[in-house]
Amino acid sequence: GTGTMEAACLIKNWLEEKSLSGTVIYYGCPAEEGGAGKAFLTRSGCFDGLDFALAWHPGSKTGLIKEALANIRVIFDFTGKSAHAAAHPELGRSALDACELMNVGVNYLREHVKSDARMHYAYLNDGGDAPNIVPASATLLYALRAPESAYVAELYERVGDVAKGAALMTGTKVSYRTVSAYADLLSVPAMEKLMMEAMQKAEKPEYTEEDYAYAAQFAADENSPSIDTNILPADQTINLGSTDVGDVSWQIPTGLIGVATEATGCALHTWQIVAQGKSPLAHKGMHYAARILFAAAKKLYESPELCEQIQENYRAVKGKRNYHSMLPDSVK
Repeated sequence: GTGTMEAACLIKNWLEEKSLSGTVIYYGCPAEEGGAGKAFLTRSGCFDGLDFALAWHPGSKTGLIKEALANIRVIFDFTGKSAHAAAHPELGRSALDACELMNVGVNYLREHVKSDARMHYAYLNDGGDAPNIVPASATLLYALRAPESAYVAELYERVGDVAKGAALMTGTKVSYRTVSAYADLLSVPAMEKLMMEAMQKAEKPEYTEEDYAYAAQFAADENSPSIDTNILPADQTINLGSTDVGDVSWQIPTGLIGVATEATGCALHTWQIVAQGKSPLAHKGMHYAARILFAAAKKLYESPELCEQIQENYRAVKGKRNYHSMLPDSVK
């Protein structure tokens, strides 16, 4: 967020210095991780009227982000009937049993879905307080992913049927609700080319021996350089899993890159990432990201021909496909 703000300021200042007309909007986007904040912003029309969007994501590599999985997160609430498990087991209807049977059913379902689909789950409560009391309530959170939103919607229906079957088997009731949803990323070759050129043109960070020594404490492979200073080739992509930038990309041509702000090989969502967040290494990567976004935006302002080329390419890639958010209107 801070790197993007820096980029917005660089663009604004440059436009003023050159006496050029244009509008730069900085979006503070809440709940990127898990909450699908940009999907809600998109649904509310916050990105209407834009020509282009530029964004970046921190990580251990620098390069293009050209794909991301569509993702829907669904909470399944099972409700049963509590009873003493020894004295009156016949009176109980276990919500925990229903959760376990649902997970077993989904695990069998894995054999009959596309190989690039993903189905993850977690228990949101402990499923009971004591072994001799039948649990009356238990809750699961599922994340369903696939390269295209349409197939995620199909997974949603099939997993929902498994949940209903588990409820039938256990005499419990199930209700489920979507809490967030991301679209897949629509990447445009002409925009990818622009972002690649901007990464190569922007001034790269200069790392000191202290930076390399610091990063070595966190690097995954002691035989490799502790900081990855390379730019991934244009035919490769950084894999984020899912991102709510995908929803924006179905509205307007979007340039998305990853920039190294951590030691080589560090996985996202780990304490190692948190520990490095205030380091010179992280800040140098952040400033580099700002310079890249500025270079890309500057090129867009300077080249109306390029803008039209990207727009034409975007329309060709999108084709007749339309964006439909998987977020129900009822989800706020």
